Amino acid sequence: MKPCVWVQADASSIPFAANSFDLVFENTLLCSCYDPVAIILEMVRVCKPGGRVLLGELNPLAPWQLWRRLKAWLGLGPFQRATWHSPSHLQLLLAETHCSTRFVGRAIFIPPFNVRNVLGWRTLAESVGRRFWPWAGAYYILAGVKDNPLIDFRKSRTKSMSDSAIL
Repeated sequence: MKPCVWVQADASSIPFAANSFDLVFENTLLCSCYDPVAIILEMVRVCKPGGRVLLGELNPLAPWQLWRRLKAWLGLGPFQRATWHSPSHLQLLLAETHCSTRFVGRAIFIPPFNVRNVLGWRTLAESVGRRFWPWAGAYYILAGVKDNPLIDFRKSRTKSMSDSAIL
């Protein structure tokens, strides 16, 4: 296995050649950026054909995010400028970049209360949440598999990509 090299760069202009990686992953980046389409296009560009693109985002319908959205509306907390993306919106964006999409799942069903008091209930909360409120997980992951060698999508962004609905 090759050693890991850390590179700090703009996510909408990743400094690697096209078709470089088998797996490209982002974790809660898209809710805090101005142009998620550009970032997804770059992720797909650097992914090899047949490689995986994973999008890990905060679920806009989860109790955690509803609480964060309320605080942001009141002018409190770090999520005042967050843009929340539904899984279906990100699936559409992945599909438009020639990725076969597959919804992977949601996690973290612990309610947004005093965490120290709730941690003892985490196993129960996770199993009950998955069974009865599968839509309410605080975090979700989408997996995309890159279908074809990438055309330069940065030059040909479609109207539907930039005009997709955002929660």
